[in-house]
Amino acid sequence: IIASPAKKGIEIKVCTDRDCLTDGAQTTQEMIEGLARSGTKSVTVSKCKCLGPCGNGPNVDLRIDGIRTKDTRPSKGGSSIFRQVNSAEDVAALFEAANIQISESSIEKASATYKVQSTRSFWDLDRTTRIALQRLI
Repeated sequence: IIASPAKKGIEIKVCTDRDCLTDGAQTTQEMIEGLARSGTKSVTVSKCKCLGPCGNGPNVDLRIDGIRTKDTRPSKGGSSIFRQVNSAEDVAALFEAANIQISESSIEKASATYKVQSTRSFWDLDRTTRIALQRLI
C-alpha cells in the first residue's frame, strides 16, 4: 500500500450531492468562501461527493493537514462530519475548530447576506430513506 502525502493547510469540502444541494449546500459553500476571505488563515474550499449523513445537510468536511476534524458544536455530538451547516454561526464554529478567527462584523454581514434554505418537500426522501424503502419493496 502506498500512502499519498497529506495536504498541508486547512481544507474545507462541501458536499454537493443531491441531498445536500436540496438542503442548501451551494449557499453554504458561498458563505464559507466569503467568510474565509475575511479569516486569519488561508483556507482551500472545494466541492465533494456524498459525505454520508444524507438528509442532515448541508454537510461539510474539515481537514487540517489532511486530518479530519470533529464537529465541536455541542448539539452535534462530536461527529466527524459537520452536519447542518446552514448559518453564519455554524460556519463560524467550523472556522473556530480550525483555529481561524473571524470578526463578529463579518459573521453578522454573512448572516444578513446568505440565507441557507432547504427545498426539501415532505415526499423528497433523503438517500438513506430511499435505500431502506427499496430494500422493503
